[in-house]
Amino acid sequence: MRRLPGVLFPAMVALAVAAACSGYETSPVSPTSTALLATPLGQGKTSLCHQTEGTNAFVLISVADPSLETHLAHGDLSPGNPVPGMPGFVFDGACMPLADDAAVFVGTFVGTDGVSGTIELSVQAIAVLASPTHSTSSTTNAISPASIEPVSGILRFVGGGSVLLVGTWDDSTGLVAVSGGGYTFTGTLTLVPLTLSGTFTGPSSGIFTTLPSAGGAEVTTYCGTFDGDGVGAWMMQISSDGEASAVGHNELNNEDFAGTGQLSGTSLTITGTFNWNGSATGTVANDQASGTWFVVGEGSGTWTGSTAGCQ
Repeated sequence: MRRLPGVLFPAMVALAVAAACSGYETSPVSPTSTALLATPLGQGKTSLCHQTEGTNAFVLISVADPSLETHLAHGDLSPGNPVPGMPGFVFDGACMPLADDAAVFVGTFVGTDGVSGTIELSVQAIAVLASPTHSTSSTTNAISPASIEPVSGILRFVGGGSVLLVGTWDDSTGLVAVSGGGYTFTGTLTLVPLTLSGTFTGPSSGIFTTLPSAGGAEVTTYCGTFDGDGVGAWMMQISSDGEASAVGHNELNNEDFAGTGQLSGTSLTITGTFNWNGSATGTVANDQASGTWFVVGEGSGTWTGSTAGCQ
């Protein structure tokens, strides 16, 4: 992301109260009920916010590209479009109303039983003027006085299916907790630097990490595998400003790991930060990424990923 001046980071602290707007509804898509997402071989698909006939309720659907124009003509909208009747709000990736100045965290998750995919969590960033009543904690970078704010988001599973997430953020501790589809994601949101990562439990358990999509920055996710002296899922996200992070799950020892790094041109470097005493290097180009990894005293191998691999 394009870094904002340091004095602005402590100001990005509150979340959209959009879920409280009356008359607005959404319905989740089960990760095990993928018929809604299925498309004929060779056809692309597009996510839409589908308006239920005779109501102002919108639900997230995925349609085959040949039928896209028909859906749009019937009043369906796309994530990012303005919400009808709610000036200043747009649809987020889960078709929930979100203040159009919102900060969005985009990343990946990986866990047991081969579960992996992408995660998107939305929060509203508002300016809070520096004052004695708005101080920043040295441990959580949270703003006081404390408040509990709503959070919305969506999981998209590798192989198909999605789940809507709803929950809260405690800005006194930085704790974020969201749930949906039997999953509970718990993490910490810090303001300086702006980060959100943590763990999840449910049908599978594991870890997730994100990068902020704010200030004009875009985050691209890459999903793939690694092999060699370890094997498993390799998940990664890269911001348009070059910031990068990755998570993985080693099937040989049933352990999760994570790292952060930087993309310079097409050259990527990731250094282990959680359960990974090592690093990875590689090349990223044309929505494809690949390279090598190593763990001190344990082994090495190769990794690969792509944007298409996240679908």
